[in-house]
Amino acid sequence: MSRIQQFLAALAAVALFLAGLVFASVLFVVAAFLALLLWGWMWWRMRKLRRAVDAAMRRGATGPSGTIIEGEYRVEQESTREFPPKDRAPK
Repeated sequence: MSRIQQFLAALAAVALFLAGLVFASVLFVVAAFLALLLWGWMWWRMRKLRRAVDAAMRRGATGPSGTIIEGEYRVEQESTREFPPKDRAPK
């Protein structure tokens, strides 16, 4: 390759690199703007939801039907039995 071809190839490489950098920067700004819009929309929706929950708590609402269900639970150990048992497994 001659010196002129090498110079033109280097110039083209720099130009392509700069074009890619500009494209990536624009893409990043657009993505950041969309993320900011999404965050603002979600914040606004949660603000309304928080207000509704606060109002319901002030009214003394307990749930959709207005009743509280209480109960107890306990954690059971995992069973080591096989299901179905090997002697009754379908063939």
